Amino acid sequence: MEIKQAACASCGAPINIPDNINHLNCQYCGAGLTVKREGEDVATESAAQIRRSIEEAKAETDSSIRRLEIQQQLNTARLQLSDVQSEIRAIQRLGHHPQANMQLEELRGREHELIQTIQELETKLVAEGGEVVSDQTGGRPAPVSDEVYGARDWTVGFVLCLLFGIWGGHRYYTGHIITGIIMFLTFGGFGVWWLFDLFRIGTNKFKDTDGFLLSNPQLRFGRSCASSVIVFAAISMSCLFCSGPIQAQLFNIKPDEGQLGVLDTVGIVVAFLVGLVVFGVLMVPGMVE
Repeated sequence: MEIKQAACASCGAPINIPDNINHLNCQYCGAGLTVKREGEDVATESAAQIRRSIEEAKAETDSSIRRLEIQQQLNTARLQLSDVQSEIRAIQRLGHHPQANMQLEELRGREHELIQTIQELETKLVAEGGEVVSDQTGGRPAPVSDEVYGARDWTVGFVLCLLFGIWGGHRYYTGHIITGIIMFLTFGGFGVWWLFDLFRIGTNKFKDTDGFLLSNPQLRFGRSCASSVIVFAAISMSCLFCSGPIQAQLFNIKPDEGQLGVLDTVGIVVAFLVGLVVFGVLMVPGMVE
């Protein structure tokens, strides 16, 4: 019988171990030991260590199971969020009516709940030692844009405002009948209200009577055109107000009523050219976000 020497795993004392023994007690500390043999090498492992290893392995297994459960719940919530957001986009693309608005409000509430659930599950997964993997979009969950488009077309509304806005043409089209009549009676709020609405439509801020944005907006063209018209109106009106006194003082000329003076004509031409420059600059890709 071959006897080999090893150290006690509990107290470190030397122990003689016969080759036919797999379990024994340390003669110094009395700890129960298990013999581990690897080729010619012999070592001991205490029962406490074995129990601790088993407990650690069990804890790691439980943690892995919890991570898998959380990841499964996270994937399910992400799929549900994707379905809800697809329904929201589908409603936004269609014509709107009170029933659709109610359904859209319910879907947005569900969307908000799912986003909160996803964020909570991601926090739990990190606490369990897991790693949050981004969804297919590559980022954190975010609600669908609140911009809801109606059935009325942006191009029609913009052209009506540009050509007939001083009489409220665009407001009749978008359902704002009362304010359209007021604009007709006040010549577009003496031009100020008209320019304000033109800029709002051009920047996609104008809503119809149902509270929806105009569909299919052409933002670069709208912003560029609205800005150039506003610049033209501001410069030309300033010249018309200031040209009379200047001509009277410098040239002792009093233009006839209803006729444009030299400075008036020059001011309008300059305003037109500046408006064209503004339109051209803003139409360049990248100049308008």
